[in-house]
Amino acid sequence: MANNNTILSHEGKIHGQLHFPYAVYMGRIPHLLKGYPLHWHEEFEIICVTDGTVQIQVLSEKYNCVQGDIVLIPPGAVHKIQQIQEKSCVYYNILFKLSLLENDEEGYMFKKYFEPLIIENQLIHYLPSGCELNDEVYPIINRLLVSREKKYLNQELVIKAQLFMLIEKLQFAIKKDFPSSWNAPQISRLKPVLTMISEKYAQDITVDDAANLCAMSQTYFMKFFKKMTGMTFVEYLTSVRMEQAQRLLKTSSDSVSQIAEECGFHNFSYFIRSFKKHFGVTPNQART
Repeated sequence: MANNNTILSHEGKIHGQLHFPYAVYMGRIPHLLKGYPLHWHEEFEIICVTDGTVQIQVLSEKYNCVQGDIVLIPPGAVHKIQQIQEKSCVYYNILFKLSLLENDEEGYMFKKYFEPLIIENQLIHYLPSGCELNDEVYPIINRLLVSREKKYLNQELVIKAQLFMLIEKLQFAIKKDFPSSWNAPQISRLKPVLTMISEKYAQDITVDDAANLCAMSQTYFMKFFKKMTGMTFVEYLTSVRMEQAQRLLKTSSDSVSQIAEECGFHNFSYFIRSFKKHFGVTPNQART
């Protein structure tokens, strides 16, 4: 999901190949990181937990997922994956562009079967193990994971057939009624702030900068940000900086003081204290 140098907001990575935009990845938490911060991409994503437990957030909803749980993430939906306490997790990400199955967004098939899946907050995101729809979907996902082991060799038709079956099943994950109080554009207003943080986390970013970007007062923005992310703006910015620092400690030869500066911590002692509080170990211990 993430490369070694970039904290994600809008993920521009190409998943799969241009002529076949589909990919499956295996993820482990913790590995290099305890999770992946809020980001979004153009692919439809399915996360299937195969071992352990992990927290997955889609839009402003958080789900504590265990083995067998499935999470559905529409294109453009802000989401993140986070370790729960010290627990570990193994999961698979299946990502594909809907254009792989239907590229005419004005056509009858897209309007009827695909468009309802991408209307913000109209899709049920969480399919816990044991629920009826999970029982229907899981065998299809499992067959896609088997195809992954064959490295997609001559599997394109099989994969597309499974994805069509999956889309048919997911029609039952579309909410028939959802709260009229939900303001769909709200989450979109958050994306420029996440992008700013991902690109400028090493700089001095203030609440005022973020509030102005959203055309909100500071007071309203702070409440809005906490509601959407479950964290204060400062907590989120610090978390992004910490995750980047941990990543660099494991992947670069820069000194700890250099990494602290690169990640926006200009007070070295504060960085050491904050890192230990955040990860439970010192930066030097994280490097071993």
